[in-house]
Amino acid sequence: KIHKNRGLNALSPSKPPQKVNTKEYKNQNVIKGRLVVSNCLFNFMFFTILQLKFEKFSKYYISILEKVKLCNKAE
Repeated sequence: KIHKNRGLNALSPSKPPQKVNTKEYKNQNVIKGRLVVSNCLFNFMFFTILQLKFEKFSKYYISILEKVKLCNKAE
């Protein structure tokens, strides 16, 4: 089973994976759910715009939709 924070912690290997208090995590996401999703969307849009210089839009539009689904699952 892959830990939810594994991807983030991969950036800083010195830190051990953090345990997520699921109830607290869900409450935080309910409170700032829109913010979480918009940050997620913004990040994907930002990197996609960088990629648009080199690739066709349709390919990345599809990948954005996939990642939006992942963002929504994170809620």
